[in-house]
Formats: sequence, C-alpha cells, structure tokens
Amino acid sequence: QKKKRDSAAAASASAPQVPGKASGSMREVLQKIQGQMTNLGTLTRVTGDYVVFENEGDTLMYPLNVLQVVKFLKTGEGEPRKIEIKFLARD
Repeated sequence: QKKKRDSAAAASASAPQVPGKASGSMREVLQKIQGQMTNLGTLTRVTGDYVVFENEGDTLMYPLNVLQVVKFLKTGEGEPRKIEIKFLARD
C-alpha cells in the first residue's frame, strides 16, 4: 500500500505544469488575479465567501458559491490578456 502511495505521489510530482494554465481552487485563481481588470471591473478583494469588484465607483460583491467560470482570453501581442468572470444567474 505504501508503494502505491509513493508511486502516485511521484507521478503527480513529475507531471508537467503547463505555463498559463490555471490550477488550484477557484479562490486561489481569483487571488492570483486580484487587482487586475476584468469584465466586471477591477477585482479588489477575495475572501472566504465572496469577491469584491470596483467598477466606475460602484462596489459589486458576489458570493463564491455562484461562480460559474473564469476565462483568460488571448489578445494581440503586447496587450494584456482579457479576464472574463461569470456567475450563475438567479431569479
């Protein structure tokens, strides 16, 4: 059993990491892009339960449990990448 655990740990440790790919939890991904501009405004804070955006003087708060997708979109050379964040719509 120990051999299986050791070989599994070695396999996961030697797996190649692809640059530019997001890994980890969604909270960790959002913490990495904190301070950057998104489609919802500037991501200013990431806490345990919610995220906060500033957009033209407005403060937007969204709970993390309704986060649907974070997209990193390619742009032209020399331009910063676009970050698109979507939350589930609830009525």
